[in-house]
Amino acid sequence: KKLRIALGSVTKESKELLEGVDEMFMKAGFETRLFESYVSMEWTKLITNLLGSTAAITGLSVKDTFGDQELFELEIMALKSRLEIMRAAHIPFAAIPWQKISVLSKAGLLPEKFLRNFRFQIAEIIAQGRNNKPPAAARKIAEGKPTEIMFYHRPIIEFGFRHGLRSPVDEAMFEIISEHEKGLISLASLTTRERKDLLIKKYKKFME
Repeated sequence: KKLRIALGSVTKESKELLEGVDEMFMKAGFETRLFESYVSMEWTKLITNLLGSTAAITGLSVKDTFGDQELFELEIMALKSRLEIMRAAHIPFAAIPWQKISVLSKAGLLPEKFLRNFRFQIAEIIAQGRNNKPPAAARKIAEGKPTEIMFYHRPIIEFGFRHGLRSPVDEAMFEIISEHEKGLISLASLTTRERKDLLIKKYKKFME
């Protein structure tokens, strides 16, 4: 398989330089894709990495997360909110040809009821790209180590407020991790069911 790399420019000047870099990588045997702006790349990566992020709170695997109807609905609502914020900020979803992620942008436009019918198929597809273990953030929580969760969810929340939009799932996760890291709650001492109940309770709070 060819080595693959995506490049995105920061300024007009860097775009001209990157064209030369792009050519160099192609000559070296890479499959490349050059984007007009790095913002599209970074946000697409963020949206993709956040898929299944509720597993960081519950400690479940991503496959089990999407197999659970309540968590599946939270994940779909989160994806729709994040994509809506991207569109409001005029950030295009990066079409990286060797990654099958363009379907995510389409899933955000489909009715939740329709997607629910394919819950287990979606769970299988997502699990293919990841191992069947809890995410690294969940393992760090169990070990009493700080996580990067707040850094992933903060941009979604901030961009949402900037454009008059909300993402209640991200807000719920941000508050839970904030309380955990301040010592107000201890996720490691809770069962999976208790963590899930806490997540749903926080979500409903932000939906009010």
